[in-house]
Amino acid sequence: MRVGEAGERELIRALLRVINRLNVNLMGYDDVSACSLGDGRALVVKTDSFVESADMLPGMLPEHVGRKLVVMNVSDFAAKGVRPLGMLISLAVPEDREVEYLVRLYEGAEEAALEYGFDILGGDTSRGEELVASGFLFGIQSEDKLVRRSGARVGDYVAVTGPFGSTAVAFSILLRGLEAPSERVKEEALKSVYEPHARLGEGVALAEAGLVTASIDSSDGLAASLHELAESSGVGILVESLPMSKCLLEFCEYHGINPVELALYGGGEEYELVVTVPPESWGEACRVVEGVGGHLHLIGRVVEGRGVRIVLGREVVDVERRGWEHFRGWG
Repeated sequence: MRVGEAGERELIRALLRVINRLNVNLMGYDDVSACSLGDGRALVVKTDSFVESADMLPGMLPEHVGRKLVVMNVSDFAAKGVRPLGMLISLAVPEDREVEYLVRLYEGAEEAALEYGFDILGGDTSRGEELVASGFLFGIQSEDKLVRRSGARVGDYVAVTGPFGSTAVAFSILLRGLEAPSERVKEEALKSVYEPHARLGEGVALAEAGLVTASIDSSDGLAASLHELAESSGVGILVESLPMSKCLLEFCEYHGINPVELALYGGGEEYELVVTVPPESWGEACRVVEGVGGHLHLIGRVVEGRGVRIVLGREVVDVERRGWEHFRGWG
């Protein structure tokens, strides 16, 4: 089977069967890797890459590339409740790329790193046929504070840290050529993909307080993330409400598009957290998140069974497992 036929998820599982011993990697199949330091703490690491041919959007400046590289790595730390200590960046660069472009890329990355409280310590450079920037993030967290995607329990609430849909609008404008209903909607949408934000404060606060049973970020799209959390935990998820951005609602009304469809399947790279919270901890979880300037939106609950379903009016329908997957794209 070729990589394009297998897709990213099956490729990862095939590779992990070779290298992953659960007594070494505390996280198993999750968004980060971790190994015990022997004193109750774990060294947590994460690597993610920006590949020009796959990730570059029209209009992206080098500063945007640098910021996105940092945010895509930090977001997975946020979902696991880990505060980063430092980052390395490796670049593969075509020989004809201007030095100034790469300086500006690093400036964007450094600004984002400082925003999240850590430094970029160095990295590596080599020649490549296209720009490939890889981040390597590391941090330390107590083993008992690490939040996995596999801990959701029947009866838990399902919540997210923000509304969905702005990135879907941006992709519709940039990649499908659809018109924005106003300049304000266009600016809001494009900012969501050019200047993304990770929910690090919210994720760390929830983990430190021990208030969530499972967590994942929504970078691959909300539907895909809900399915991944449900499958990893061996449960079902019922979505009963869906917070959607004003940007999405205005855009969909203008074009006659179903906003739920775009919010579930058309976005990704929103970097919101999807968490499960025991009902008795819900009030405290909301207060903890509000204490760091965030907000939790209750969207549903964990139920018996498998898969993800959503309440639409008087109907309950299946949520398809669709979202971003490398080697396959959106689907």
